[in-house]
Amino acid sequence: MRLLHYVGFLLLSIGFFACTKKQEPVKTNLLIATNNGDLYNVNLTTGKLQWQILDQRNNDELTYFTQQDQTILRAYSDKRIVEIDKHTGKINWVFTDEVSPNQAEYGYDFTGVSHLLFAQYPIIQGSHFIFGSSQGEFKSVDQKTRKVKWTHQIHQPIYCSPVIFNNKVVINASSSIRT
Repeated sequence: MRLLHYVGFLLLSIGFFACTKKQEPVKTNLLIATNNGDLYNVNLTTGKLQWQILDQRNNDELTYFTQQDQTILRAYSDKRIVEIDKHTGKINWVFTDEVSPNQAEYGYDFTGVSHLLFAQYPIIQGSHFIFGSSQGEFKSVDQKTRKVKWTHQIHQPIYCSPVIFNNKVVINASSSIRT
């Protein structure tokens, strides 16, 4: 009989802790990115436009973004990565990628390749964001200072974002995967 009481108490305890688990808040805003660089935030409850960013740089391809708690990091094909306040749509800062000064030391020839960010969404690792460029460079940049922490060079243009797996950066190099 005592065993039955212990089992009942255990089940009641499990039920109590399961019911006190915090629910994820309901998402009420929809972010819409267009192929011309614009970004819209629409409140789904009211149906009203919260804010919009009109890029006006004549982009004609999809741009990608990564959401954080309070901000959005958006990468544009023209080498810009922009931090946007999620609630107001205010642009906090703009980082423009440049080819690393020591790129020639690797011996890879990118003279015929335009410097672009193809299909990139910055990934977040701690206080840094990581992305790749058509110049064969993966970079980690500090979000606060916008200083490049490290650069990894490969012999071909990079067409997609890296991913983080087991605290390592995984790179799709078209014909191979690298960490």
